[in-house]
Amino acid sequence: MSNKPASPEWFRERGEKRLEDWWESIPVGEFYGLCGAHYAVGPREFEYIPTPNGEFGFIDSAGQDHRPDVFRHDFGSTDVARGLPYLSKIEFPQAYLIHDWDFYRNHACALVGKVYDRTLEQAGATLIESIKTLVVKGHDGVFWKCPPLVANRIYRTVTSAVARRIWEDHTNPKSLSIDLALDATS
Repeated sequence: MSNKPASPEWFRERGEKRLEDWWESIPVGEFYGLCGAHYAVGPREFEYIPTPNGEFGFIDSAGQDHRPDVFRHDFGSTDVARGLPYLSKIEFPQAYLIHDWDFYRNHACALVGKVYDRTLEQAGATLIESIKTLVVKGHDGVFWKCPPLVANRIYRTVTSAVARRIWEDHTNPKSLSIDLALDATS
C-alpha cells in the first residue's frame, strides 16, 4: 500500500466519469414542428411568434408536451455560466425557448392568482433533456454538441439560488399583460 497522494489526473478522470454517467442518465424527448420567429423588442428581450402553419414544441420523456405560444422572453440568460463554450443562445435556441416558456408560465400563473404546476427543478431538467435531445436526435436536420461538463454547468446555473430568486419573484414579470397571462395559463 502506498502513501502517495492521488494525482490530479486521477481526480480529473473520476470527475469526468461522474459527469459522463450523469449525462448518460438524462433521457431524450422529441422536438416537433418549425420554431417560430423571434423579434427583438428591447435589450435582451424578444417576442416569440409561433409559425402560422405548424406547431413547434417539445415532448419530454415523460410525455409532457411543452408548446410555447406568443410570449416575451430573454432567450435563456445564463449569465452565471457565460464564458464557457456552447453557451451562446445560438447553440440551443429551441431548448432555451422551451425553458423560457416554463419561466413565463410560472410568472403568468402568479399574475392571475394560480400556482404553476411545475417546479424550478423540473424546468431545469426539461432544459437539459431538450439540450440532450438536440445533441442525440437533432432538430430539423441540425445536430448540436454539448460536453457533459457544459450541460452540467447549464443545469446548475438554471437551478441555482439566483435562478430560484427569479423564479419566485413575481413582482416584475417581463412584459406580461393580464390577457397574455390568462392565455398562457389556460
